[in-house]
Amino acid sequence: MFTFGSPKDTAQLLIADQGSTGPGLPKGSMEEHSESELKVDLTYIKMAYNNAVDQDLDEEILIELEEKFDEVYRKLLSVSAKFKDFVLNGRHEFLKGRTADQKEKYFAMIQDKK
Repeated sequence: MFTFGSPKDTAQLLIADQGSTGPGLPKGSMEEHSESELKVDLTYIKMAYNNAVDQDLDEEILIELEEKFDEVYRKLLSVSAKFKDFVLNGRHEFLKGRTADQKEKYFAMIQDKK
């Protein structure tokens, strides 16, 4: 894939491209999204990340996507005890899979929310 613009712009384009299928990306600011909309956000960002990895895109783009995923993940933790339990019970697939590093990182975010 040919990329242009900043890594942040490219990351946003990748997310928007994923959102062209299924229910589509939720409208408005992430701050206004409901729990279910935040879950959709996470799904599309993860799809965009996997697509970027498959296309061997620059590390800076992957970092932007990971930062966006983390932002939405934190927001979802702040609005949903159910999501937190889902993660703690091992039912959530982290951005880069169920590795020890990913588990440690995302469980630490839960600890930060206590």
